[in-house]
Amino acid sequence: MRKQYWFILGAACVMSVLSFGAAAAQDKVALVLGEFVEGEITEEVPEFLYSFTGNAGDLITLEVVPGSEDSQLNPSVELQNADGESIAWNEGFSYPLAFAIAELPDDGDYIVVVGRSGGVEDGTSVGTY
Repeated sequence: MRKQYWFILGAACVMSVLSFGAAAAQDKVALVLGEFVEGEITEEVPEFLYSFTGNAGDLITLEVVPGSEDSQLNPSVELQNADGESIAWNEGFSYPLAFAIAELPDDGDYIVVVGRSGGVEDGTSVGTY
């Protein structure tokens, strides 16, 4: 049976979702059902990595929401397989949100990369999510 997961990365949401803890880009933090993640993209830490295990056919929705009205973050989000190959991504979905949807092709581990539009090298926005 196919399952649908909705990951919302940000401070506010009105629905029940899967969520996670934050860590520096070199660490992968496991996503945990029922919690939200909060983090901050800075010049020193321009992206965060999260991980989860899924099954072929699972529908994954990723949404990054700036954490406050003061946040200047223009976020991006990318779903990768365990080998780092992109499955789904979005930056600039509808500023200030980033949104991506994918059906998982295989059983296994997956990586979610939360960053800023323009990437590590060319991105300039910073702020909370």
